Amino acid sequence: MEETILLMLKDEDPLNVSKQLLVADSETFRYLIEEMHQVELEFDDFLAENVTLFITLLDDRELGNVHNGNFMELNKLAEVFVINWMKEECKQWLKKKVECARTDEEKQFVFEECIYTLRKWDNKTLMNVLLSELTHQDNSSFLLEYMTGLDEQDTVQIDNMIVLGGSNTEPFLRTILVNLEGKVKLDENLKYLLQQMNLALSFEQNKELYLEVYKTIENLPDISVGEMKFVLQLSTKTTSLLSSRSEERRLRTTEVYDKKKYVDLLISCKKITDITDAVLGNKVTSVFVVVELLLRVYYIKTPSTEETRVFMTTLEECCKEKKLQKVSKIFLGIVINALNYSPRVQKVELIAILNEITNNDNLSTHHENILIKRDKCINVSPISGQRLFSTVKHAMTGDKSVPVGSVYKRLFTFRHPSTVECTEAGKCGFILIRSKQDEDSYIEELYTNSKDYEGTGLHLHDVVSGSDMYRYRIHSGNTAPDNIVQVAGGVRWWEKWLPNVTNLVSEQHCVEYDISDYVVTKR
Repeated sequence: MEETILLMLKDEDPLNVSKQLLVADSETFRYLIEEMHQVELEFDDFLAENVTLFITLLDDRELGNVHNGNFMELNKLAEVFVINWMKEECKQWLKKKVECARTDEEKQFVFEECIYTLRKWDNKTLMNVLLSELTHQDNSSFLLEYMTGLDEQDTVQIDNMIVLGGSNTEPFLRTILVNLEGKVKLDENLKYLLQQMNLALSFEQNKELYLEVYKTIENLPDISVGEMKFVLQLSTKTTSLLSSRSEERRLRTTEVYDKKKYVDLLISCKKITDITDAVLGNKVTSVFVVVELLLRVYYIKTPSTEETRVFMTTLEECCKEKKLQKVSKIFLGIVINALNYSPRVQKVELIAILNEITNNDNLSTHHENILIKRDKCINVSPISGQRLFSTVKHAMTGDKSVPVGSVYKRLFTFRHPSTVECTEAGKCGFILIRSKQDEDSYIEELYTNSKDYEGTGLHLHDVVSGSDMYRYRIHSGNTAPDNIVQVAGGVRWWEKWLPNVTNLVSEQHCVEYDISDYVVTKR
């Protein structure tokens, strides 16, 4: 006779379940039943209908189309009893919900589910998926509705709401005004929100709302001396930051990429300590570049555990002290996934450090870069015919068949977050000019002369800077006849790490633009 276990349900009769069904996929059940010899298990923390559904799914071995109302407890049951296949299916189910979330109701549902997972198990995976998918949407109405009850929210909710705001400060300024209504002094959540916001951007985008917020705070009946000092400190820091931002714009650079400099940097980095020296010596200003240098260093020789630990600690400190462009978590995901197909044994240690970078929000980001794909490439070289076709086709390969003196204009549509309103003709964007200097080098620069934009359908705003750009390409190829893998980078690291990839084709020319100074979250 089949052995059964009794599940004690909340407000329902107990449920008799096959012991084998429970222990088949769960070490937790195996421990409770086979080692602790329990024949009754308490499930009164869960709704009876969700426990029944959970048992049905264990038998079916697939999640299927569960209802929103059942999902949270099913996900919790999968986590508590360590049902790995169900945990993965819950993750994929919620990921699909996130990808389809467009209404405020849909966004609230997925946000609450991701917040629950983050709080309960300190698992950022689902929240990272949500932020990656939704940050660059217009979330204004959702933010305003959700944050109306700011008093009842915790810092985890507030932090992630600010990230969802992207570069739009208006909903948060309005949220502050709504939550100040009827107040006699500043409460803790309002102070926390003000501390975490990029108030310099708020002033630039919505000067009238910004001033109204400060005027409303100053007129609070019972505002204390300490709170007035707090507000004054915020105002002083904002003024200072606005001044430094103006100076940075005045000193903007046009250079995006110099192949000779980059090759010299690559050659100089043979050990992980060389990368540290390059960062400290201001030769590296982007964690994207750090990743490409790690790809070279680990190919040559895998660093020790202690060397890796010291490197990560130093890199994080550098990123806190100086402004380095963070690397995109999506970019890292492409690199890590591709490395899984590498035959090189040192890929294990390399993937480990790249995962560590992915999980470190001081080094990588979902929302502080904007991915911009090239619209088109125009050849402006004094050459023609078949030679012209060849040059355009191989413009980014480093092929020496590309004649010295070749020049290409690369057009990108891009509206900078600081550009709230634009009345100029055509689209906001920029043009990168690539010129081949000699057989082994070329330079890519930002066009800043308005005459160069005539007839292109684009116009440039002064705030755009070459120093905020990291350019790279995305390729795809076959690791097997039925398996396609993507690779991404500014250098062709995959030629060494993935020597067996075939049918490699270029999919897109991209620029990751650093907008960290222009998001609501204060860096």
